[in-house]
Amino acid sequence: MDLRVESSSGVAMVTYSYPSTSVSNAFSVTTPWDKIVTLNGGDQVYLSAGNPSSFGKLTCTITVDNRPWKQVSVEYPSDKVGCAGIIP
Repeated sequence: MDLRVESSSGVAMVTYSYPSTSVSNAFSVTTPWDKIVTLNGGDQVYLSAGNPSSFGKLTCTITVDNRPWKQVSVEYPSDKVGCAGIIP
């Protein structure tokens, strides 16, 4: 499974959680940002990103079995995006 954040501004503030890990304090990343994790069916996963630069497009994607499973995009003035679900 892959957690991914893309931003046309090149930066984002990211938080994520899944059964063994929770990062609730947003941290700054350069984009595109990826995190590979191993999860099982029935596990809950959450990924969110904020756009600190106040312009452009922001996208979060959760990929399962090499296919986008959850994907959400926003454009400024929306500055936050979130993807979440229970792994099938």
